[in-house]
Amino acid sequence: MAGPLDVEVDLYGPYMVDLAVLVPGVTRVGGGRTVAFQAADFGDAYRLISLLVQLASIKPD
Repeated sequence: MAGPLDVEVDLYGPYMVDLAVLVPGVTRVGGGRTVAFQAADFGDAYRLISLLVQLASIKPD
């Protein structure tokens, strides 16, 4: 897919959104569990989604 791509991802819990928005370029949208970012191409989108998955595995205390 050619870019740029506008990507929105729904995350499971609010704490995951709090971690995701620490990544430059990722913003909270809609005030809920959704984050958004713009990627240059599909490869960049995939890498950032992979990072969000890794962040989501961090459980709050």
